[in-house]
Amino acid sequence: MINRIKKAFTLTEVLIAVAIVGVIAALVLPIVITHYQTKVMDYMAERQEQSLKSAMATLSITENKSKFSETMMSKAPGDDTSGKFLKKYLRVSRYYGTPTAGELEAFAPLYYKYEEQGSRHVRTEVKRAQLNLKGSCAQLKNGASICVTTQQAGNPAQYILDLNGPKGPNIVGRDLRVGDQNTFEWINLPVIRETSSDRGATDSVGIIAENETPVTPLVTDECTSLISDASTGCCKWKRDNNRLASNNEICCTNSVIGPTLSVCAKTVEVHLNYYPTSVSSPTKPYTRASSTFRVDPAVAIDNFPSNLGIKIKCSDGTYQGGVLSGSTIKSALKSKQNAYWPSNITKDSCAYPKETLLWDNNNSTTYTSNDVTYKLFQH
Repeated sequence: MINRIKKAFTLTEVLIAVAIVGVIAALVLPIVITHYQTKVMDYMAERQEQSLKSAMATLSITENKSKFSETMMSKAPGDDTSGKFLKKYLRVSRYYGTPTAGELEAFAPLYYKYEEQGSRHVRTEVKRAQLNLKGSCAQLKNGASICVTTQQAGNPAQYILDLNGPKGPNIVGRDLRVGDQNTFEWINLPVIRETSSDRGATDSVGIIAENETPVTPLVTDECTSLISDASTGCCKWKRDNNRLASNNEICCTNSVIGPTLSVCAKTVEVHLNYYPTSVSSPTKPYTRASSTFRVDPAVAIDNFPSNLGIKIKCSDGTYQGGVLSGSTIKSALKSKQNAYWPSNITKDSCAYPKETLLWDNNNSTTYTSNDVTYKLFQH
């Protein structure tokens, strides 16, 4: 009987094979995992965008409105508009509201952007403030962080998305999704159109009750021309849909609508009931919220220039009290609060009634800017 010896791999050969497989796995596995994670993130981003698009496209129906301009997402961003939209149509775990100075803890304080420069891979740091966070923001139940703005005056609604919130990897283009990775422009949602002239946009369908006349919000139905038609119907439509021209608006000639439009105010009177301080006990001079602290016509408050300030000229030709800025005046008028000059008056030559109020821009009580004349009255 002949004994045959069966050949097998030696322990050394097995260990070498295992080592080779391990090296190959170490080289290939990270690439495979990264590719898989990227595909998963792409899928998550697509699902989130589709949810937003679907909610926007059907908003008129779900909110029982006759047209999109009557919905919450056609007004200025805020808790009652884009914030309400987020909470109602997305699965929100925590609502943050409007970011403060572009900062919000739902997003990471620092992101990274990778780009190829020749044969090198360059990593750039991107701070949270560079993302221009705005609108209404929330963290969703799936861990994603999102901010959304509304659609206004033909401009699309926009959003920015971090698929896993402040957690890593915090890389632009992977978990952080923006419209432009260089300028960090936000992602545009399709514009919801109501008129036949809005091309390339998504149609909006509204609800019409059986006892209502069908609504046809076409420009041709309301206005024969957006430039030359000054009829009341056309001007109302332009006002309600933010289609008014900033200069030479034809609706200013309409006796019914014109007086209600801030763009039509060509002469604006600013009345201040000025209260000087006592030189013996210096304090900041102010104008008190009352019927004599006003802007005529009142609709001009919205367009009051922030750079148009008021200064106090003393009888000796010097100035005290600093400058009461246009933004302070505008804010005080809107909130019906007192408006204070920034500094005290300490000279007797500025004690009442030795002072004169003048526009800071031209040292006069009359100032013209963008075809609007502002006249300053001191009470």
